[in-house]
Amino acid sequence: MRNRTARASDVVVTVIDLKPSFEEIREKLNQNEDKKIDTLEGRGGKVGYVDTPEGLYVLCAEGVGGYVHNDYEAECYAGYDHGDGSKTIGMFPICMMRLQDDEIRNAPVLAKVNLAKFIRTFGSRLEMNFKLHNDELSRFSLVS
Repeated sequence: MRNRTARASDVVVTVIDLKPSFEEIREKLNQNEDKKIDTLEGRGGKVGYVDTPEGLYVLCAEGVGGYVHNDYEAECYAGYDHGDGSKTIGMFPICMMRLQDDEIRNAPVLAKVNLAKFIRTFGSRLEMNFKLHNDELSRFSLVS
């Protein structure tokens, strides 16, 4: 297995904060629910994008993603605070969040990081994901 120092990329990923979008959906869901949802979140950790001549390329820190030709979809998982110090999060998504290109571009920016540091390292699957995304995005001269 390669380590992070062996990775090289010229691609910069804009890491975005989707918490405001999840919060907006949570508030809408709670209007019609008897049991209120305390938190709503996605899976897969950080989400980022690269703006390319062929469109918006969205991926998560697991290295899953690609071009967004319609809307970006994220699964929404409900979290509940039981009031006794215990909290749970659902095993299955309760809805899908769909974001259009402009909503992704206008999301709060957390950081701009190199693709090699954005995709986690641990095992051959993540290394292959990094290689595939880096090969695809390196064909463009991307200026941040």
